Amino acid sequence: MKFSLDFDGIFTDESQLDLSVVNKEWFYWSEYSIMYSPIRKGVRQVASLFQYFGDVIITTARPFKQHKSIRNWLMQNAPELATIKIVSSGNQHKLSILKSEEVSIHIDDDFLNASNFLDIDPIILIWSYESPAEIITNICKAINSVFSNSNEANSIKILSLGSSTPTFLINRDSILRKIKIFQNEKDTQRIKSFYSVAENINEIVFIPKATNWFPLLMECEFVEGILVESSADTDRINAIPLLANFLGKLHSHKIDDTLCYVSNAIDQFNVCLTTDKRIALIDLGDCLIGNKWMDIVWAEQLYCSNTEEKEIFLQHYSKNIKQAPTKMEIENALRDFYSWLHFVIASGRKWNNEDRSRVAISNHISALRATPPTDSLLFKLCK
Repeated sequence: MKFSLDFDGIFTDESQLDLSVVNKEWFYWSEYSIMYSPIRKGVRQVASLFQYFGDVIITTARPFKQHKSIRNWLMQNAPELATIKIVSSGNQHKLSILKSEEVSIHIDDDFLNASNFLDIDPIILIWSYESPAEIITNICKAINSVFSNSNEANSIKILSLGSSTPTFLINRDSILRKIKIFQNEKDTQRIKSFYSVAENINEIVFIPKATNWFPLLMECEFVEGILVESSADTDRINAIPLLANFLGKLHSHKIDDTLCYVSNAIDQFNVCLTTDKRIALIDLGDCLIGNKWMDIVWAEQLYCSNTEEKEIFLQHYSKNIKQAPTKMEIENALRDFYSWLHFVIASGRKWNNEDRSRVAISNHISALRATPPTDSLLFKLCK
C-alpha cells in the first residue's frame, strides 16, 4: 500500500503566521513560506500510521527546485520523514500523479484536488478543519476500504478510549497486533525504556511483548482474555499479590534517587485474565517517570474495591520497599494521580470509538473521581 500527503496545509500550518504585512500570493509560492511555517498538529502521527502500512510520499504543486527547502524543513520538524520521496505535480492535475505513483490514499487540504469519496482510486481525503483524531478516524475507514477492495482479510480498528495515546487493533494475515502512536520521540523513548524493564519481570505478570518500534510508533502483541472488571471478584482479588509484587520489582529499577518507572496500569480495565489463566497488563502506554507512590494510589483508587483489598495490596508491596514515603510524597502522589487520570480520560475521549460500554466506563470513572482523593493507606507507612 502506498500513501501520499500534500505539503502545504497538511504538513504546514500557515494559519499561525502573521501575513498582514506581506504579499500573500508571493509569500505562499516562495521558499520563505516553507522556512517559516510551523508543523501542523497531528501530521507526524498520520504519517507514522501510513508508514506502518506502506510507503509514504509527498505530492506537491511546488516546483522541483524547492524540494531541498522542503527536505530541510522536514529535517527540522519531522526528521523521521526527511528522506521520503517528494513528487511535484507541476502543470499536471494531482490525480494523474497519484495514479502514476500507484497511491492508495492521499491527504489534501484543497477540495479542487479531491472528491472525498471512498469508492474512487486513489482515495482522496480532505484534511481541512478536522482534528487529528477525526482525520485518523477517516484514514482508518479508508485503509479498511482499500483492504476490502483488494479482497485482503486485514483491518484496523481504533481502541483508544481509556488511553492517553491513539491505540489501534491491527489484523494482518490473521495475526492480531496492537499499535500505539506517540506525540514525539521523547515519548517513544520513555515507553521503550519502560518496556525494556517491564519485560524482564514478565514472570510475575505477563507483559505483551513489543514486536516492533518506529520513531513515533510501537507494535506489540494483542492479549486475548477477560478484563478483571468483567470477571469474578475472586479472580481480581487473587491477582492482588502478583500485581503488588510486580510494582515492587518495577520500582526497584530507579532512574535516580527520587524517580522511577510508574506504570499507571493497575486498574480493573487494564488488568486481564488471559485464556491460559495468566495475569496480564494489556496497556502500558500511560507510564511515566516520576513518584512511585502514584502507582500505589492508582491501584488503591482503580483496582481495589475496599479497605481490606487495599491492605492486602500494601502488605505485599511493602515487602519490596526499603524506605517508607513521606507525607509530602503521598500528598503529591494523590494530586498526580488525579491530574494524570483526568488527562488520560480527556485524551481518550478525543478518539472515535463505537464501543458504548467503554464510553460508559470512562464516564463512570470520571464521575467517581470528580474530586481529588485525600486519603490513602500509604499514610500508615508514613515516616
